[in-house]
Amino acid sequence: MSYKIILALFVVCAFGVFGFTDNTVTLSRNGNVDTQTDKVNNVVADKALAIASLVLNSKEFQDSIIKLNFPYNNHCEGCKKGRNRKEMIGGQIVLDSILREGNPKLTLHILPYGKKPTKRKCFGLGRTCPDSYAITSYYENIDCSMGNELPFACSYAVHLCHEYSHNVGYCHTTNNVQTDIAEAIGEIAYYLVKQWYDTKDQRLIDLL
Repeated sequence: MSYKIILALFVVCAFGVFGFTDNTVTLSRNGNVDTQTDKVNNVVADKALAIASLVLNSKEFQDSIIKLNFPYNNHCEGCKKGRNRKEMIGGQIVLDSILREGNPKLTLHILPYGKKPTKRKCFGLGRTCPDSYAITSYYENIDCSMGNELPFACSYAVHLCHEYSHNVGYCHTTNNVQTDIAEAIGEIAYYLVKQWYDTKDQRLIDLL
């Protein structure tokens, strides 16, 4: 995990949390999950969506993302790359983007894998075209990446947090957590879900 994000999280732990918004977001699915593996069904998807919503609404997440700044070219339209400008995207803008629609209904597609994982590489976990409501996810790639540490519903939730940042209009830039909004959100989500799972945080346990 990057020093920048760890520092932000430690500041939250040391000094407590302080809210910046009263808005919340509840991710839900638009119809049944379109799945090509029996490992993921509506029940698993609903658990993951609830956990992802818990993450995005949590003070821990919001107080971490609020401290960060990102290059302007994270902004994009559709699948087009963003423009290079001098302005930065502040964490408050990112948070407002995530929370701006209270109950987005996502169309979820599950494929067995994208590029089949190997012993050493998990490859990409999914794909999303910005400004859309569709998310395509690769079961084996997600399980390869986080399956040794988390139940699949938790791993899928972390992935959904990452992909939802694309849904609200951000593209990948460098795939570096310090400059890429989606990567930063995914990393913060992973850190929190892993911490909650390891410590048996009741907020998470109630959703599993």
